[in-house]
Amino acid sequence: MYKTKELEPLIRTLDADTVRRFDLLLKVSKGFIKSNEKALEMDRLLLAQLQKEVPERLPAHLKPSASTSSQDAVQLIADRLASAFAHLQKGAPGGQATTFSGKVGTEDLTDELRAKVESVLKIQYQVPGRATPVLPKSSVPDFQKIVDDVMLGQNVMLVGGAGTGKTTLAQAVADALGRPYITINCSQWTAPTEIIGGQTIEGYQEGKMIEAWRNGWMLILDELPKLDPNTAGLFNDALAKSKVPGGKIFNARKEGFDRHPDFACIATGNVYPNAESVAYGANNKQDLSLLDRFAGSVYTIEKNPELEKKVVGSATLWAWCNIVREVIEELRYEAAVSLRWMQTCRDTLLLELERFERGGAKEADAGKTLGDCFESFCTQGFTAVQKDTLSERCRDKGLDLAQVYGYGYRGTPAWKNMQTELASAGMTGSKTAKVSKSKGTSGLGAILPATRNTFSVELPE
Repeated sequence: MYKTKELEPLIRTLDADTVRRFDLLLKVSKGFIKSNEKALEMDRLLLAQLQKEVPERLPAHLKPSASTSSQDAVQLIADRLASAFAHLQKGAPGGQATTFSGKVGTEDLTDELRAKVESVLKIQYQVPGRATPVLPKSSVPDFQKIVDDVMLGQNVMLVGGAGTGKTTLAQAVADALGRPYITINCSQWTAPTEIIGGQTIEGYQEGKMIEAWRNGWMLILDELPKLDPNTAGLFNDALAKSKVPGGKIFNARKEGFDRHPDFACIATGNVYPNAESVAYGANNKQDLSLLDRFAGSVYTIEKNPELEKKVVGSATLWAWCNIVREVIEELRYEAAVSLRWMQTCRDTLLLELERFERGGAKEADAGKTLGDCFESFCTQGFTAVQKDTLSERCRDKGLDLAQVYGYGYRGTPAWKNMQTELASAGMTGSKTAKVSKSKGTSGLGAILPATRNTFSVELPE
């Protein structure tokens, strides 16, 4: 029934990804005892991988046929893609993932066709058949592990400082899996109604946890440690059943709902909430019974320069932001240079570049600028002495904040470098989205970069 069953000794000597695929197949097939469509498909794909990568180590009856024709190769690839896209549309049965190296059946094609096919099949993460090009593996070291946890029905917690990209990472996992996500922004004011539902002035409102549970959505618990521990206890039942097929939970009306196979939960927090936090005072110590629901799937998310550079799109702009961060950390000021602020600087710079190109300094000065972003961040919340010290230390590292505040960077090599780097990253272009003006208004010819969503602003007469 399962052809790779006899190949376990060989597979155990191969790379970790291949071993992980075999272990997943072993789990889905209940030790090669249970026959189901998903497990058989995984077996077929794993064998195809081995036939391509280590044919010389396979027994004679499992070696690839030497007479595979181009037509057969194309059909094999077509079958692989059809299967992947079918899973992508329906979701993986049983909450499991199909993973594959993306190398099968191309050896007999022409060089041109092989290049085109393999460019499609070279997928870093396949869950199943879904690439995640926005966050490459090298940029997020634990991405595949987090994906594996989710596919195995395990609750995940991401812990890290402010602005390290925890929520963005959680959303990226949901996107990679092709699942909608719903977010609960946790605080001491989060009400049970938002979690399990309840009556509001507009009538009964279903809870977000219930919606995610029954619809197969990703539930993101943003800043979980900020919840009141008693309110957080409402998650215990659901998170204890996150691996139970058809597990039932109840809303505020005592109505029962069966778990959808695609339900998953990722929580984020600045600290692991097993103790009170001094640095993050709004965080609460949570009950150990809740923390046990995430046991074995807690990840520390730290600042990631490689990822930050990719997101910002300009190594020069990132270097400026990083100088500010280094100085703040050295001085131990209570401030955090986050990826969010870096993105704000990037978006503002894109807008400034477009305005400067179109109307020169006069038009650029009239709106938000990169200098404004730096001045706002580096002056608010600091004493006069702290601001002077920050400026002095940054200047020692090669960043003159006074010059940045006064737009003195325009026309410099750094300005040109940022413009070139952003263009190379595909973050600039001639396509823009205009802000609409109502009759009688003036001075709003604002143009946003093509990388931003189109929107309009209606102004009063």
